[in-house]
Amino acid sequence: MLLVDVRKSWQIPLTHHLLGKWQSMAVPEQRYTPILRGAYRNDPSPMQIVSGPYGREKVHYEAPPATQVPEEMARFIAWYNKISPSKSDKKIPGIARAGIAHLWFEVIHPFDDGNGRVGRAIADHTLSQSLGYPTTACLAQDIAREEVDFVLAKTRFYEVYGDELNDRQARMVSRVFTEGRRGFEGGITTRKYEAITKCPNRTASRDLSDLVTKGIIIPLPGGGRTTRYELTIVEPTRPGLVRGRNK
Repeated sequence: MLLVDVRKSWQIPLTHHLLGKWQSMAVPEQRYTPILRGAYRNDPSPMQIVSGPYGREKVHYEAPPATQVPEEMARFIAWYNKISPSKSDKKIPGIARAGIAHLWFEVIHPFDDGNGRVGRAIADHTLSQSLGYPTTACLAQDIAREEVDFVLAKTRFYEVYGDELNDRQARMVSRVFTEGRRGFEGGITTRKYEAITKCPNRTASRDLSDLVTKGIIIPLPGGGRTTRYELTIVEPTRPGLVRGRNK
């Protein structure tokens, strides 16, 4: 959907609404770990780019606080539209405009999630305006790279943890991986584990506790009475995004 919309929208100015729509397309709705979609972030906790294992993260960058995002985005959008090829007498090379726009947007990091994908959509929007016809080269490359990254992460997971899994645990992990990069909606639960492995509740609880002890799964926050887990998948080494309060 995002690829199609970027191609359709290349001739229109950038707006807050358009960016919010792109972000909603880039970030699927999640029932148990809600992410603000279609609007700029409003969480007061720091938005940081980090790398490294949990508990030993290295902070590479901290974005402007949420209270400054609307003003920063208004300034960015005004600049972007002012120097569009159809309005500006001063012709800025398309590659230069795309690079500046992408960097500026990522520095603001205005959304809870999906900033990378939306940033590349902006780059494609810029290049399309410069070329005079629609292109989605950046987004297409991004999607292909994510698929490759997922395969590499899956391979690395089995290299690290494959020998630690019993038959039931291996069956559950395989089922999670079939769901793709985001895994199960709502995470892994005892009930889901029972359904997949056809084992009794006590065995499911014991297997899940064993996986937690080994660091193969981690509990998700906000689960209420039902504990939910996700796989400890180590993506290829590129900095990622975290909230300061979750560290």
